[in-house]
Amino acid sequence: MAVYTELRKTFLEELADDYNFGRLGGASGIPEGSVNSNYLIETTKGKFLLRVDEVKSESEVRREIDLLAFLRKHGFPCPHPMQDRTGRYYRDYEGKCVSLYKYNEGRVPIVARLRPSQLETIGRALGELHVIGKGYKKGIDNRFSFERIADLYLTVRNRLPNYFRKITRTLEDEIEYLTRYLEGKLPKGIIHGDLFADNLLFRGEKLTAVLDFEAACRGKFIFDIATAVNALCFVDGGYSLDRFRYLLHGYESVRTLSLAEWDAFPNELRYSSLRFTVTRLHDFFLKPNAGAASAPRNARLVSTELVYSANTRAAPTTIASVIPAIANSPIAPTASGFSPCFRSSRMFVCSPTPANVSRNAQRDRFAISAICAFVKTPRVAAKEISRKPSTNFGNFAHKNATRLPENSFRLLRAQYSA
Repeated sequence: MAVYTELRKTFLEELADDYNFGRLGGASGIPEGSVNSNYLIETTKGKFLLRVDEVKSESEVRREIDLLAFLRKHGFPCPHPMQDRTGRYYRDYEGKCVSLYKYNEGRVPIVARLRPSQLETIGRALGELHVIGKGYKKGIDNRFSFERIADLYLTVRNRLPNYFRKITRTLEDEIEYLTRYLEGKLPKGIIHGDLFADNLLFRGEKLTAVLDFEAACRGKFIFDIATAVNALCFVDGGYSLDRFRYLLHGYESVRTLSLAEWDAFPNELRYSSLRFTVTRLHDFFLKPNAGAASAPRNARLVSTELVYSANTRAAPTTIASVIPAIANSPIAPTASGFSPCFRSSRMFVCSPTPANVSRNAQRDRFAISAICAFVKTPRVAAKEISRKPSTNFGNFAHKNATRLPENSFRLLRAQYSA
């Protein structure tokens, strides 16, 4: 949420009259966010949230409101769009759509303080969204597909400062990698697309609302989960496997992941990182007034997330005697106690672009899963990257503490599939 459009007092008074809210008590802008303008409206009949859509067309706004009505009909805790006296859900203001929503009580959780029960609740809510959304037959275009993010990056690249040169090389290599290896044939349906902590409201252990369906569309379920993992499971400088288990346990109590989705998990984590980095860069450098309005989130991105630091850590080695076993069984254990990564993740050579290594070399030595978390001190995950850090974007935003290794994905997949 943010404030880009100033509203006239006369317009707000007209709204209060048309929605039968009684006397207007006040309207205060909500500064957080990076896409739309949002206001808290206080009236004699309660509080309401007003949103000015800065990006979406009228047809896109209409589709989002239709989706919210469908989800609420099926009991999902999402925003409640309001109708005025004539039955309208939105109106025009200087060429932009303005809509009002009931105010949801609750508090945004602090990521570091999320309890296991809350993580399970979030996972379960995401699973319910995916299951309920299967009944929604209307199409919602994915504005953040890989192809569109790659095109958006081309627009952003030439506007970045010179000191971002190393970052641009990194982003370009990551786009080239994902062009080759990102899987498209995975279960799809309605996804939230932006499940960060600031889009959740809790009252104690109860999830009262999942907010901000601005990015909701028809997309890959695993992308939605990957975004939640990046947003909620990175604490104290590393990924928490316990948090990952709680989140996935809640999700799979509603919907079970397929083996293909488990296989695609690492690359979806990488793509989720790329998607939000590119759109944040766009919002910060190309959007009018974004530097001031979206400073809380985007300034931290520029000042912290994208400062490169090449600290390294060696990846575990698979000994030569185990290579034949890996060829026959991707989940066979090694003599040293490590398990090789499963099929899709054997593509995670430390320098995938260009691929100056043989296919078997990927089995001799493999890196810890390349996953990027936001607003963290940048680090890299494998020894080889110190020679050419620009080849793997997924590693550059890590701290040098615990990661979420490929081995953990295999163990968790086996646990949940049992």
